[in-house]
Amino acid sequence: MSDLPLLIHIGYPKTASSWLQADIFNNQNTGFCVPWLNQEGLCNKATDLFINCDVFSQTAAADFFLPPLTTIDEQLIPVLSNEFLSGCFFFTPPNYTPSLPREIPERLHCVFPNAKVLIMIREQKSMLVSAYRQMLIMGHSLTIEEFINTGDKNITKHPTVGNLENLKFDELIEKYQQVFTPENVLVLPLEILIKDKSIFFKNIYNFLKISEREINNEETKNVGLKGGKLTILRILNSPISLLRNNSYLSSLIFRINYKLAEVADPFIPKKIHDSVEKKVKNYVKETVGTYYQESNQKTSQIIGIDLAKLGYTC
Repeated sequence: MSDLPLLIHIGYPKTASSWLQADIFNNQNTGFCVPWLNQEGLCNKATDLFINCDVFSQTAAADFFLPPLTTIDEQLIPVLSNEFLSGCFFFTPPNYTPSLPREIPERLHCVFPNAKVLIMIREQKSMLVSAYRQMLIMGHSLTIEEFINTGDKNITKHPTVGNLENLKFDELIEKYQQVFTPENVLVLPLEILIKDKSIFFKNIYNFLKISEREINNEETKNVGLKGGKLTILRILNSPISLLRNNSYLSSLIFRINYKLAEVADPFIPKKIHDSVEKKVKNYVKETVGTYYQESNQKTSQIIGIDLAKLGYTC
């Protein structure tokens, strides 16, 4: 158990997590640091100790995470960032139980009772389209229907990003507020970051009660595929599903597939790109409909932000 200051960033996936991790939280010029072994700011050990563990060990988590906190510069805020701490994954963890998403906040609180929590959300239809693109980049060959579990195959199971139920943000927010208290939980829509970066970071610095820093980095990460390239990659990825037990071979084939898709991309007419994009977006729009309306209304009330003005269905 630690009394030291800490910010826990839990995602969701596809809410600029990679950019925040690499260029903001892992950059001491912004006032933050990641004191543990990390992959461009992403703390993979959090997955092992808080998610993919048959039995959660508070001792093991504390032994790994707490010692580095005592050695950092007092002017910096340490950040534990892993978007899958939201309990929303691309594929279900091997040890998954229905209670896991609600257990993760409790596990985090056991080790970091005084931490502050940052939750990033995104308009759900946009998030689903972006997550679908990411699935193809990861080497999968799902159709959009399969990804959101409305196709012939029962591919995506709770709690994947593609399962509509898991993007009802109010439920996760209320759980974290219950565990960490409302004043220690900040929820920010991605749309605010896109619209006005200065306001976005002003909210974070005020939440942490530290002086503001100028954020200059504009680089984006994990940019989605264009429509035609997306289709080519999905088709080329089909054999990879047969090689999941051979990580080296499946990874090699995917790299070849991605290169082939890149080579073909300039020769794909814009109208084909646009047609595929439109088809995917329209399918998601029609499937989602007003599914999130009630949840988004609750979320707006909880976080004090009018999500309807940001394009959410309310």
